[in-house]
Amino acid sequence: KFFLRKNPVFRLDTEVFSKSKDVLSLVQPQKMVNLEDEPPQFSTGDNCFKSKAQGSWQKVNKFVRWEEFRCDFSTELSKNFFLNGPYIHPSGYSYTYLAYKSGKNKYSTKKWIQKNIFYFHIRELLDIKEKGVKLTPGQKVLSQLTDENIKSLLKEENLIVNRDFILKKNNGLMSLFYPRYLVFSFPLFQAEVKKSKYLVSIENENSNCLIKDRGLCWNYSLSEYLKVVGKVNLIFFIFGVMSVFVILLILILRIRQGKREDDKRKLALRILSHEFRTPVTSMILTLENLSKKSALMDDELTEEVLKLSSDAYRLRRLVESSKNYIDLKNSKKLLNTDNFTQIDLKVLIEDITYSINEEIIIEVEDGCSIYSSEYWLSICLKNLIENAYKHGSSPVKLRGFYEGKKIIIEVEDQGSELNSDINELTQAFVKGNKSEGSGLGLNIVRQVVDDLGGKLDLELNPTRFRMIFSIKEKK
Repeated sequence: KFFLRKNPVFRLDTEVFSKSKDVLSLVQPQKMVNLEDEPPQFSTGDNCFKSKAQGSWQKVNKFVRWEEFRCDFSTELSKNFFLNGPYIHPSGYSYTYLAYKSGKNKYSTKKWIQKNIFYFHIRELLDIKEKGVKLTPGQKVLSQLTDENIKSLLKEENLIVNRDFILKKNNGLMSLFYPRYLVFSFPLFQAEVKKSKYLVSIENENSNCLIKDRGLCWNYSLSEYLKVVGKVNLIFFIFGVMSVFVILLILILRIRQGKREDDKRKLALRILSHEFRTPVTSMILTLENLSKKSALMDDELTEEVLKLSSDAYRLRRLVESSKNYIDLKNSKKLLNTDNFTQIDLKVLIEDITYSINEEIIIEVEDGCSIYSSEYWLSICLKNLIENAYKHGSSPVKLRGFYEGKKIIIEVEDQGSELNSDINELTQAFVKGNKSEGSGLGLNIVRQVVDDLGGKLDLELNPTRFRMIFSIKEKK
């Protein structure tokens, strides 16, 4: 339908190629020596008579005449030199092109080139076109065909395609009245095909084609592809999209539910912390007063008072941990540098461990200090020390030292049964096997260290928690 409806841009008569082998040689793909890469011995006076010609007397005679001309044994070639065959030099270039490249006399003028334009090989036409020489419509078409297109043309194949043109052979009686090939614009052909249910392009090695035919790659258009896929597949596709949407909705609901559960836990902790704080404090004061009268008690009663004191202090630690967790979650000004001070690390650790009766070793470099929040750093150290005594073995070691541009604070115990996953250990409400606490201690430490611009690491055998901070100076 396209070939019937559209007018060709040109009609190409290929019968002229069959008139003689010499004319055919101007179209056939040639193995040409690149004049830019090789010594220009074919168009200049270098290496005279070094190359040879083989074949008929005409070939040898013409070759000798050319050698005499380029080597300046003669100054001009006869008028029939370019008109009569053979037209191709042994180098693969036409004699006309070599004369043009020699730059001698009139042979490089636009007038002479235009007069002898039919005696250039079609691969040379693009070069002389840059000189402003006008090509015939046929030459324009031929110069843009590939070597494979030319071979197909000489074999008189029915359809020849490249990115610029599509050549349709006239068959039957039509070939008696019209030239052998009708030349159409390939982009126009693509545009017409696009109006139907197909798409067409030039076939190449990477083409993914529904059908490959004579250098063309055919595929369905998107609208037709949807029809071919069918309603069943379309239903499956819609079902898949809906399934993904439902899964995402379930995930969002679960995340919201988890947030609500977390809010409930925080509320419960806030209520418990508030309600327990006063009675626990009163209980501890009462037990301290009883302890002052221990001389009046027998050993059994004294032991019971000590057990109550231990439980009361443990209860107070739980209340403090819960309060710290809630404060941490609600605090938006934890990193307010107005609350930061330059802290002597050795003094801070000694103050924290003053009342600890267990075996503890302190190793802090002289002059080791950190610019941070004393309150929150103390909470981190207290939680790590308490964790070491509960889950590890004595002695507990506290270290503070510089490591390059970092300051390291370590709490080490001799335990070896701790979970190695730091992310799991620092989740809220996660408790160890021996823990009697709230499961918030390490979670508080992790969040505080992160908010203070540091990093919490864990090393095993022995268990060693490391708080790593960049060195900062007070501004």
